[in-house]
Amino acid sequence: MSPTLPRRPDPPAPGRTGRTDGRRPCGPAGRRAAGAGRDFPSYSAAEPTLIGQSVLASQGDVPDNEANAELAAVFTRALVDGLADARGNGRLARELCQKSAALRDLRLYSALTTGKPTRAEMVAVHAEDVVAAYEELTAPHRVG
Repeated sequence: MSPTLPRRPDPPAPGRTGRTDGRRPCGPAGRRAAGAGRDFPSYSAAEPTLIGQSVLASQGDVPDNEANAELAAVFTRALVDGLADARGNGRLARELCQKSAALRDLRLYSALTTGKPTRAEMVAVHAEDVVAAYEELTAPHRVG
């Protein structure tokens, strides 16, 4: 039986010799952009709202009219407070909608002591779910 030699790391891809954050290989253009300190424009409140509605729809969830209005309101608040840029616009939208759906499930579980929820109840996201999700997501970022 021959001894097992330790595996050598793969060489970097051509043109990707540097690393910007210690994890991802970066080519020359990436190093220039990373060092330039570029600012990218923030989203408008409508864009994360559309992302959130898309996330909900992709999971089969349906926000009611009040939930859609609340999505727009919380994204406006997140943009004003700088939370959307700090956390990431798309990431905030995705996490908010996932947590809204999870809180909806908990609300249904708590409310229904007998019987089964209807299909419409199981997929409907309400404004109270969105508000509670936003409060949970932003609690660690609030001062006071």
